[in-house]
Amino acid sequence: MGDSRTIQVIYEESSRKTARTARSYTLDVCVSQDASQGHFFDVCGIRPLLASALDGFSSTCFAYGQTGSGKTYSLIGHESVIPKLDKKSSELDGLLSRSVKFLFSAIKRRQEGNFDVFVSYYEVYNEQVRDVLNPSNNHLPIKWNPHQGFYVQNLSEVQCSTKAEVMRYFCEGYKNTMIGTHEMNQRSNRSHCIFTINVKCYKRVDDSEDSSLSQICHGRVSFIDLAGSERNKDTKANGKMLVESSQINKSLFTLGKVIHALSKSSRKNSNFRVPYRDSTLTKLLMHSLGGNSKTLMLACCSPSAAHLSESLRSLEFASRAKNIRNKPVVMLDAKESLINELRTEIGKLRVQNSTLKRSLKV
Repeated sequence: MGDSRTIQVIYEESSRKTARTARSYTLDVCVSQDASQGHFFDVCGIRPLLASALDGFSSTCFAYGQTGSGKTYSLIGHESVIPKLDKKSSELDGLLSRSVKFLFSAIKRRQEGNFDVFVSYYEVYNEQVRDVLNPSNNHLPIKWNPHQGFYVQNLSEVQCSTKAEVMRYFCEGYKNTMIGTHEMNQRSNRSHCIFTINVKCYKRVDDSEDSSLSQICHGRVSFIDLAGSERNKDTKANGKMLVESSQINKSLFTLGKVIHALSKSSRKNSNFRVPYRDSTLTKLLMHSLGGNSKTLMLACCSPSAAHLSESLRSLEFASRAKNIRNKPVVMLDAKESLINELRTEIGKLRVQNSTLKRSLKV
């Protein structure tokens, strides 16, 4: 099956076994399960987001879907290549490794500005934030400020100068993420994992009075591997894993409510209460959903008829997310924002001054 913008699901309803039901969903692109990782990178739409990060924008790529539907495979790659991501490239590498390669290649090609690259990696496990680059940093607090929105306080961040360094830190953190095994998945994420590449951009400012001025922008790309939605009758979870499943489903349910509220608000230009504060995950996704980030959502679906209801739920989720309208802005340093405001104000005053001078000569 080739790529398209529409996916159609045809199935028999249990209450009407003689009749078939068809549902169609129109998305930005629908990619076959047989597509190669390289092809998926080319068509999924992530390239513009990566380029935007070098211009100082915030970008997010997150994968949503049932457990075992291919989220980690799409984002990170085949399980066999993950431990080697810092050593060599493979045709089975996912979006993350290919994106890091793209970023460093783009930085080399850019003539204007200098760039510093930093990475951080954390997970949301049972509503608590864990720093997987420094596992001793458990229960990190989430804070809010008007400039950053919600952010994780005291999260470790390391500077990297090559793709190999970025992937080495990713591999180290990946080993520390919470995983489990159940009936549906041999390696099931028990947490929502967020790997972020921060790009500090130093750019020359065109100013006729001072050509030495520079501007600092903070670009960012976050890769979010959400834990999969789970039904206990399928996973046969119990004990600790049952508690984890409950927390995962609760946070994904809240994420669904946020998406629903934002999609209704976008369609009707009305103000709906968006329940960002109802879970740790949705607080941290606030800038990505309805905020100032450029966001790409990957809706992963199982081809199995046994998982039809979960696949339909994922497609409904993606359709609603498509209606959300973010307002991306360049992320300036706090001091830079103030300087920018003062420059704008000075420009207005200069215009007013010129107008007054002209009127006084009349």
